[in-house]
Parts: sequence; C-alpha cells; structure tokens
Amino acid sequence: AWSSMSGHIAAIYGWSPEQVALMFTMFIIFQSVGMLPGGMLRDKYGPRWTTAIAGLFSGIGILSIALGPSYPLVLALWCVGSFFTGFIYNNAVITGNKWFADKRGVMTGLIAGAFSWGSLPFIFPIRAIPASAPPETFFTVVYIMAVIISGVSIVSALLMKDPPPGWKPPGWVPKTTAIARPSEHNYTVSEALKTGQMWVLIVSFILVSSA
Repeated sequence: AWSSMSGHIAAIYGWSPEQVALMFTMFIIFQSVGMLPGGMLRDKYGPRWTTAIAGLFSGIGILSIALGPSYPLVLALWCVGSFFTGFIYNNAVITGNKWFADKRGVMTGLIAGAFSWGSLPFIFPIRAIPASAPPETFFTVVYIMAVIISGVSIVSALLMKDPPPGWKPPGWVPKTTAIARPSEHNYTVSEALKTGQMWVLIVSFILVSSA
C-alpha cells in the first residue's frame, strides 16, 4: 500500500525519495515503540478505550498525508499516528490470546496477517488514480482511508473485552512440561531493563524491524 501511495506524495509535494522513505521508516519505529506503553495502559484500563483512542489517532496519522506541503508537520502527525497504531496491534494480539489460550499461535498469526492484509482494499483505488488526475483525487482516497481506519478501530474497540480472571477455553487443559522455567518471577519494566536478556531482545527486534 505504501509503495502505491509514495509516488503520489512525492509528486504532489515535490519531496525527495529520501523524505518519503523516511516516513515509512518512522512508521516502523514508532509503531514498534508504541506497543510497550500500549500494553501497560491496556493492563491498567482494559482494551476498549485504549483501542478506541488509538484508532482515532491512527486515522489522524493517515490524514496528515493531506496536510502538506509542510514536511515537519506531516512527519510529526504521521509519527503520532504510527505510535498509536502499535496500541491497536498490541491490544488485538493480547485480547485474542486471552480468549483463545488453546490456540495462541493461530491467533497471533491471524492477527499479524490481518495487520498486513488490511491494506489490500486501499491499494486498488490508489492505483486506479490516473497520472493526470489533480491532487484532490488522491487526497479523497486519503480521507476515506482515515475514516475507515478510525471507524473500524473504534467500532471493534466497543466489542473488545477480556475474559473473566482465571477463565479457560471449555475443555482445555494446559500442557505440563518436565522442563522447569528459569524463573517464575513477573518482572516490571525497570527490572527487565536491568537484565542482559532484555537488551539482547531489544537489539534483535530493532535489527529485524530495520531490515
């Protein structure tokens, strides 16, 4: 979807390929960073309101594309939207895993896939825009994208809730393992950041996302 949009953005505003590419880089970074505070707020306030508010700001992030030609303004709002997109992804995965503890792998895979598949409907109208069309035609598609992304996120949020404490899928018995866990302690963020393992995970995640 981004490859379909980037050419229009560069042509309309006269931005360099590097400037346009930086927007997608910032999306990856801010969306990834947003998952940590998103998870912490979710634990405190639940998935409903955190997802709804994140959906609103994610739509603003898409809408920012039509608010040029000021590159700093567009990039700043784009980064805000990208940050809250991390909330949506995190909340969807955690909520799915709580309800389907017996199918955690399948749920995580489906939600991660949906995160990408959701872009498919937008590719066709963007690519259907003639090269001779005025900028308003592209911006109309951007407006529609912003409304759909915010709307679907907010409506979905109203349906989200966690199962009761201790709830398990009917008939499911967690598998036991003969291998003892290295630790049963639930680490806080500050405690985790004092361990070498946490920083290895962070560096690995940055390298994978950067690639």
